[in-house]
Amino acid sequence: MDILDSYEITETIDTPEKITFKLTSKEKVDSICPFCGSKRVVSHASRTVASPFKDIPKRGQLIDFIVTFKRYRCKDCKRIINQTTPLLSEKYNLTQRLESYVKEKLFTATFSALAREVGVVEGTIRNIFNDHCDELKNQFHFVVPDTVLLAEVKLAQQPRFAVVNPQRCSMIDILRCTSEECVDAYAKQFPSTLCIIPETFDRDAFIEMLSKSFETMLKTTTLGYKAKITARSLFIKESDNKASAWKTKQPALYSMYTAKANLLESIYSSTSSLIAFERFSDWVNALSKEDHDHYAEAIHKINSYGTYAFAWIDSGHSLKVNSLCKGLTETLKKISGSIPAAGGFESARARILYNPDLHDIEDDLNYGISIKKWVDSISVD
Repeated sequence: MDILDSYEITETIDTPEKITFKLTSKEKVDSICPFCGSKRVVSHASRTVASPFKDIPKRGQLIDFIVTFKRYRCKDCKRIINQTTPLLSEKYNLTQRLESYVKEKLFTATFSALAREVGVVEGTIRNIFNDHCDELKNQFHFVVPDTVLLAEVKLAQQPRFAVVNPQRCSMIDILRCTSEECVDAYAKQFPSTLCIIPETFDRDAFIEMLSKSFETMLKTTTLGYKAKITARSLFIKESDNKASAWKTKQPALYSMYTAKANLLESIYSSTSSLIAFERFSDWVNALSKEDHDHYAEAIHKINSYGTYAFAWIDSGHSLKVNSLCKGLTETLKKISGSIPAAGGFESARARILYNPDLHDIEDDLNYGISIKKWVDSISVD
């Protein structure tokens, strides 16, 4: 239904930049007062809205509607009854179809460009955006996970924390900063049982942690330069056949290598984070005092988080949490690449919160966003 069908055009002002229609509402007012039920309702006055209502531009011209409506008064309760103005937004000086158009464009255009296109101030676009985000959030059922990971990403030239649910392979939220105060404030809205891990523990991070310990151990050996290069190569390639050649030549180095290899094999064959942590504890107990000292930093770090350090095992997906976060980072860069730093974070966050192509059939995937789908479906240059 066209908006002009519901109004009578009293005047038209046509300029190269804009067409202005002066309208009066055709809607009939009920002869019964909606407040007291009296039938003594009489015409009271007419009122013209001070600011024009904007409509979708046509042929490069902006469209303005200056609307006049009648007001009626009940003789019994003295209340004023306004004539209805159909197809106009209840909150903004826009037609309903322009409001819908703006909501669709919010995720494909910058606020300033959209404001210029439809002839409104940028603040109006931002207000519509904020209201629309609240509506979108309410469409999804949020389930608090047992564990979340904080993956650092860069958005609008500022570091942020992406809050990731490793069990569901999904993103919950993005924190505006990475400070301890910001994380604590965010955590207070959840049950005290929620475990927040400020660093991503996955296979790559696990190996990297052990690699640093292995390098520390190498520095304390009396091996020559070439021997250490060979040892690093063995560590990276994880070739048991080549490493076994060191069994008689360098028993201490071989012991370090096999300790790392045995741990990785036992961890990767675990079916749950609890079993993985138990195997990790057994590995720690089997270490010599010297090896234990070299691995002390890694041992302390993993012990401090307990089974949550191996949460990626419980997620049941082939993609590593670290890979997911990397995909998230690259995707955020592509989404926010053309958005100015001012307001860029909010714009990108909205695009993350609402993308119909990424919705999962399970309503408990927080906000309907699956990072796995992102990584699988979006090509990263």
